[in-house]
Amino acid sequence: MKPALKYLTGIAVGIIVLASVFVPLSLLVWNNRLVQHDPILIWKDEDFTGYNLPGKGTLENPYRIENYNITTDDLYCIYIINTTKYFLIENCYLQTTHEEGYGIYLSDTTSGTGKITKTTIDKCDTALGLFESSGNDVIDNSISLCKTPFDIYKSNSTDLINNSLSNYEEASNWNSYIYSSYDTNFIGNVVLKYDYGLFFAIEDSDDISFAQNDLQDVTLYIQFCSNITIMKNQGSECHINLGNSQNNTINDNQIHSLDIYNSFYTEVRNNYLIRFDIYLESSSDIYFYTFEDNYVNDKKLEFFIGISSLSITTSLSEYGRIYFLGCTDITISDPTPMGGYLPIDFVDCMNIFISNVNQDLDLSFQNSDNCMLTETNILDLELFNSEDITVSDCNVNGYEIDVLYSNNIAITDNQISISYLRIDHDNGVNLINNEISVEEIDISYVQNLIMQDNNISDCLDGLRFYMISDSMIMGNLIKDMTEYGIAFSDFHNISFENNLITDCLKGLNLFAKNLDQYLLSSFSDNYFDGKIIGYYASVENLIIDTGDFAQMIFVNCTNLLIKDIIVTNSPDYIRIVYSDKVIVSNVTCEDSFGGISVHYTENLEISICSFNSITYTSIDFGDCPSASIVNNTINSSGVAVNMYLSDYTQILNNSIENTQNGVIVFKSLNCSINWNSMINCSEVGIELYRSDYCNITYNLLKDCYYWGVKLQEESTYNQIHHNAFINNNWQTINPEYTSQAIDDGQNNIWFYPILLEGNYFDDWSGSGEYVIYGEALNTDPYPLITNPL
Repeated sequence: MKPALKYLTGIAVGIIVLASVFVPLSLLVWNNRLVQHDPILIWKDEDFTGYNLPGKGTLENPYRIENYNITTDDLYCIYIINTTKYFLIENCYLQTTHEEGYGIYLSDTTSGTGKITKTTIDKCDTALGLFESSGNDVIDNSISLCKTPFDIYKSNSTDLINNSLSNYEEASNWNSYIYSSYDTNFIGNVVLKYDYGLFFAIEDSDDISFAQNDLQDVTLYIQFCSNITIMKNQGSECHINLGNSQNNTINDNQIHSLDIYNSFYTEVRNNYLIRFDIYLESSSDIYFYTFEDNYVNDKKLEFFIGISSLSITTSLSEYGRIYFLGCTDITISDPTPMGGYLPIDFVDCMNIFISNVNQDLDLSFQNSDNCMLTETNILDLELFNSEDITVSDCNVNGYEIDVLYSNNIAITDNQISISYLRIDHDNGVNLINNEISVEEIDISYVQNLIMQDNNISDCLDGLRFYMISDSMIMGNLIKDMTEYGIAFSDFHNISFENNLITDCLKGLNLFAKNLDQYLLSSFSDNYFDGKIIGYYASVENLIIDTGDFAQMIFVNCTNLLIKDIIVTNSPDYIRIVYSDKVIVSNVTCEDSFGGISVHYTENLEISICSFNSITYTSIDFGDCPSASIVNNTINSSGVAVNMYLSDYTQILNNSIENTQNGVIVFKSLNCSINWNSMINCSEVGIELYRSDYCNITYNLLKDCYYWGVKLQEESTYNQIHHNAFINNNWQTINPEYTSQAIDDGQNNIWFYPILLEGNYFDDWSGSGEYVIYGEALNTDPYPLITNPL
């Protein structure tokens, strides 16, 4: 019987440790016996003689490049192209510190003329490159600390035999390649590593033999090949990925994992694996493969094909992995406690009943119908293109649940603790009465979702729904979301009712492409941290001046007045969409994530409001033409005012202090930003991006870390004058930034053309122009001597 992988792993680790001690010392002694030599560059046959190499270039007496130490910072140590002569590279030490350097580079050499043996290639970007150079023997060489040990392209009949690939210090991104080649043998090689793995890609190649190698931490990636033989290899953390390749043999290997997809007429016999996966589009695909006497975790890899009325009710301990293909009426029930986990795949199956299994099951259902899972331990669960699947009273404690392109799925009364829950492109999913602890949830393109009475916690990005229709989300407890609470994007005809959101940074966030998406949905009786989320749709002449709300959402409202309210410890407090004639006045927001957010609204006025300790954005609005932001006080860590696609907006007489950015204007025209103060912004006081014909005047811009005013690319024809720039741009990052403003736009004017008066800069020399830093190469030709404010 072959030794178990764990013993092989121990031996390999011992070899690595010994090698790390003895090999550098032996290399030092050996290198001192070699002749120091400059790089050898052979461009044609005649160049061999220029180096006075022994030999005559014949098969019996090849040119010999031997006993040399070539250590260089040039691109190549040995470079041979366009030759017909025979040559031997033997007993050399090659090293180049060039970041793209080659130890040996062969191109367009006549087939069968080269041999490389007993040579050490160390610390090169690529150890050996063979390009359209066939028939070379690469035998008994040592390669270490090279990013790419082998790069072989259109080089047929290459023998890579008994070479050692080792890594005694930290190195990363080891890769080897065989492209568009055939009849290549990789036999008896040893890969010893302990920092990073070797990625070995074989693509578009035929008749490759990969045999009797000792491979530690190697991924063998094979694509679009044929007649590949992988035999008698061994090694810990050795992974084989075989895809889109035909007529292959994989026999007698002791490795970590084997993944196969779309690789028909492949024989797999007598392999000992830790993990095995095969992707089959349908159960009939299995007839294109041969599987015999393979083991996963020292247990049988079993295929049940076309079986009807099979019952496994005693012990699953003899199986390392099971595939049911085209089976019906299968019952699995085994209460015997066992360690480890058991992957079971069902493809084209019907009437599956799994109950009372204590072993952790990794379950996959593909093109399968009418399946019941109950009172079972589940590690991971995948449902793909399947129907009428019920999962109830199970303990799911692993990595993920994937429900994809499936119909009529019921997941009820389960204990679920996983990293990832995805429900995607499904119709008819019931997620009811589950305890769910999950890091990430993705619910997208789902119809007829019922999500009810679940306790959902610990999601890093919150509970997000995208393209959800005809669905109900009700009675759920949603808590401990690290960043977001609940977010709906592009929803249609949904009901979100009676949900409790607690201990989340944000509450309920809605985004739809048109008004109908809001009006066909309902949001009622939802709470955030014990306070109700107010939702008003299609209301006229509404006044809100009292109430203890966690959050307020207004949709399609007209003549809306919100006034005299104090809000603390809230998510985005006021959200307004598709409304008209809106006034928000004398509202105080403190210690909250966001303040006021308004979109697709005309005749907006936000005035005499106070924002303190707002984490994100105090006032955020878009597609709100002719808005007025007047006489507000903002002292918060986030952005004070963020606006976009809102032409003819007035931002007037606001006091902004200790924010990240004062005012950001994006894709807006003819806006007026006047008589505001921006003090101690951690980035920029006023920033324009792709905005034109704006007027920035009589603003105090003081103590901003970067710029007082920043005009980004494609911002044109803006006027900036009578502003006071005091102690902006602290020059801690780039001392060459010598002005308090930057202009990367075009045709912007930094003075008032009628009075020929510009801006006040406290660092102006007192004479001449004030140079504005930036690609526009602009200036303020008329800087003010005294502060205009």
